[in-house]
Amino acid sequence: MIITTQFAEKRVVESASARDMLPVVTGNAKQGTVKFSCSIADIHSYWHSFLPSVGERIPWTMESTFAAQRGMPFVVFFNTAGISKLAVGLVGCDCDSRFSGKMNQETGCYDITWEISAPEKIADFKLWYDVAARPWQEQIPLWRENLEDINCEFPSSVWDPVFCTWYAVHGALTQEWSTKTAKKAAELGFKTFILDDGWCYADMKRVSPDTISTWYEKIGDWQVDTVKFPDFKKHVEDVKSFGMKYLLWVAPYLIGDHSAMYEKLKNMPGAIFGEYLEGYYKLAPENPEAASPMLDLMEDLMKKYDLDGLKVDFLDQIHPNLESPRAEACYNFTAELSKRIKACKKDAMIEFRQSYAVPRMISCGTQFRAGDAPFDFLLNLRRIAQIRLALGDGIPVHADPAYWPADELPVNISRHFIAMMAGVPMLSVELADLSEEAEAICRFWIHFYTRHAGWLKNAHWEFDYSGGQLGCATGTTPHSTLAIVADPLRVPEFKTSGYLLNLSYAPITCPGAQVFDWKGEALAGDVIPEGCGAYIKR
Repeated sequence: MIITTQFAEKRVVESASARDMLPVVTGNAKQGTVKFSCSIADIHSYWHSFLPSVGERIPWTMESTFAAQRGMPFVVFFNTAGISKLAVGLVGCDCDSRFSGKMNQETGCYDITWEISAPEKIADFKLWYDVAARPWQEQIPLWRENLEDINCEFPSSVWDPVFCTWYAVHGALTQEWSTKTAKKAAELGFKTFILDDGWCYADMKRVSPDTISTWYEKIGDWQVDTVKFPDFKKHVEDVKSFGMKYLLWVAPYLIGDHSAMYEKLKNMPGAIFGEYLEGYYKLAPENPEAASPMLDLMEDLMKKYDLDGLKVDFLDQIHPNLESPRAEACYNFTAELSKRIKACKKDAMIEFRQSYAVPRMISCGTQFRAGDAPFDFLLNLRRIAQIRLALGDGIPVHADPAYWPADELPVNISRHFIAMMAGVPMLSVELADLSEEAEAICRFWIHFYTRHAGWLKNAHWEFDYSGGQLGCATGTTPHSTLAIVADPLRVPEFKTSGYLLNLSYAPITCPGAQVFDWKGEALAGDVIPEGCGAYIKR
C-alpha cells in the first residue's frame, strides 16, 4: 500500500506488510493529510463507530468526522463473509479529523483521505492498518490495544437498572410526580433514578414538531425551578430513601438565548459560537472565562443536593471541525468536569451518550448510553452493539430508555426488554398508566436482568451481522450464555447452559428447552414464541 502524508513536508511510503504502524511526522503543522488507495475487490461493507449497524452497501463516497470527544478514528472494510479486507485507524491523534473515501471506477479502488487539524500544532502520531484476512470484528480490539492505557474502574451501581424521566413526560416535570414515579420504579426493581431535562425552567412542555424549534432557549443557568420543585433537596432525599441512586441531567455546552448565562456571555469575545439551533448557542470550551463558571455550576449541583452523579448530555454538539478545531479543548473540559464530579463523590456516576462513547472517554465517564431510539427496540439493540464493539467487553453500556405508546402490544413491550438485555436496561414510560400485564412484564425482565447481572457484566459479546442487519447478539462466559436472536435463521450454537431470548418476528423451535413467556411463566413444548425466552441446559 502506498501512503502519502502531507504536513510540513510531503512523504511517500510503500509498505507491503499485512499489518503496520506508520509513524507520521507532522513537523508541528496545524493541518495535514494522509492519503492512500485500497482495492474494492471483495469489499462489500464497512463499519465505523457512527453507523447504527454495518454498511449495507459500498457507497460511491463515504465521509465521517472524528475527534477526542466524538467518534473514534477507525474504519474497517470487509466482504460478504465478514472477513476484513482493510482496517485503518489513527493512534495517538485525538485532533479534529475527517475521513473520506471516494470510489474510483477507473482504478477499481477507494481513494482515501484523512484530513487532520489542530488550533496550534498536530503532535506526531501513527497510522495503523491491517490487510490480513480475519473476522472484521477482531480488528477493532487489535487497533484499540495500541491506544494509551485507560482507567477502567467503575462504581458497582453502574450495572443496576435505571429509570429515566425523559420520554415519560419530557419537560412536564413536577416534584410530586417525580417522587411518586421514583417510588414506583424502585418497587419494580430499578436502582437508579435520572431526572432528565425539565427541572430548571417553569414551562410544562412535551417534545413535538411545534415545540422543538425553541426547546432549549432557557437552558444554561442550571438552577432548580422552584415552582416545579419547591423543595428539591427533600425530593432527592426522598428518592434516595427508596434505595435509589440519583442522577441529574445537564448539558453544559448548551446556552439558551433566554438564559441569564447567554446575557452574560453574548458580548464576551469567543465565549459562545455556532448558529442558533433549537433555542441555543454553544459554549466555547477553550475560553476559560466561559468554561470555568460552567464547571463551577456543575460542581455546585453535585454538592448542594448531594447528587450521586450527572447525566452529561450533548457533549457531541461540538462537532469535529477542520476550520475551527476544538478537540483538545473539549476533552480538557470533559476531563475537568469528570474530575470535579468524582471529587464530590468518589463513586459518582457519569452518563455519556453514544457519540462520545469512545475509548478516550472511558476515563471520564462511568456508563455509556445508546443513542435515542424511542419506540424502536431493534435500533436500541443495534446501538448497544455499536458501543460494545467500540469500547470492548467489561464496559457499562446502557440501553436508551425503553419507551412505547400506550396501546403497544405486550409482545413488543417484552421485545423492548429483551433488546436491552445486551446492556443495562433503562425505562422511561408513565408508570402510573401501565396495565397489569405490562407491569408484570416489566417486573419479570428487571428481575431477570438483576438475577444475571453478575455474570453478564463480565461476558464476552459477539454480534452476528448479515446483509447489514444484526441477526444475533451473544454474551458468553466460560459457564453461561445469553443469546438475543433478532433473526430466527441465525440462532447460535450453545456450548454452555444459558438463555435464548426471541426478539425476532417468528417462533423458534429449540428441542429440550425450558420455555417461558414474557412474564416468566413456563410454557409447554419446545417452541419459543416471539418476545419469549427459554433456558437451554448443556
